Amino acid sequence: MKGIFDNELESIYQYGLNYQNLELDANIKPYINFLQEKGWKIKLYTQEEKVPVFNYSVYECNLEPPETILYKDVYFHLFIFDYNIAEDTNGLEFTMKNIKNQSKALIRIYGNISQFTLKDITYSYAKKEFPAYIIKIRTENLINHDWFPKLLDFLQIEKEDELPSEIEIGLGLIIPIKNKIFYIWAESKNFIDKIMEIIIIKNY
Repeated sequence: MKGIFDNELESIYQYGLNYQNLELDANIKPYINFLQEKGWKIKLYTQEEKVPVFNYSVYECNLEPPETILYKDVYFHLFIFDYNIAEDTNGLEFTMKNIKNQSKALIRIYGNISQFTLKDITYSYAKKEFPAYIIKIRTENLINHDWFPKLLDFLQIEKEDELPSEIEIGLGLIIPIKNKIFYIWAESKNFIDKIMEIIIIKNY
């Protein structure tokens, strides 16, 4: 069964197909340029100015890093509000909840996975901590999945009988800084750290 955000996500995807050559907005361009210099590619880019009701602008990038094992894509979103969202507990909680719900829909649609759990964690980088979550799925639910043959490389183990009963197959990170919220979703910490490097440089 499709999730509540599936129609919205499909609309975003189709919008991106039509505007994938849209010029990068100045708000997100420095971050993307930094990654492009390291060999990352833009697969999809969309932007929406002043989203009704919530009054924020959002810039969404579907990126392809040089090397991945499970996911081909890394999702990088930048939300810009008219006020300090990082100090608005209720607004931040609401936005984070919506981001996580959209993440679940992305996993169902594009990851073709229906049974999984999201576990809240704290992500540390450059002596700072941010809210994050890991995606966990039982190994038995991946036996018939296209990813199954790649799991040994992903987990860096040699034999199938060494596979754990439950696997962490993705990581989502939410970074509230003043009037911005950065959101990153990738298969591993390695890719997230590469984006975090430029976020820290530009905002601290």
